[in-house]
Amino acid sequence: MSSENYTKNDLAKDIQRDTGYSVSAISEVIGSAITHIQDVLVNRQPVYIGGIGKFDFLDRPAREGRNPRTGEVIMIESKTAVRFKPCSELKRLMNP
Repeated sequence: MSSENYTKNDLAKDIQRDTGYSVSAISEVIGSAITHIQDVLVNRQPVYIGGIGKFDFLDRPAREGRNPRTGEVIMIESKTAVRFKPCSELKRLMNP
């Protein structure tokens, strides 16, 4: 694996080598899983995937900011961000 991003297509090809299923069928399943995860997060429910971690959300309140070019004070709107917290197993695998 190179230092470039690992894509959905890379994942499908790796699963194809392990299982023998077609890349197109695997890509369809991966796409469906991603859509379901997005739907759950949009409905403000956390998603836990065993062996990987937890996706949830963080509400960020509105705040004052500054335009770095002009120094002008601006208001930054509140927003909801998705965050990821790796599970302890993944942390252990990444930091043996």
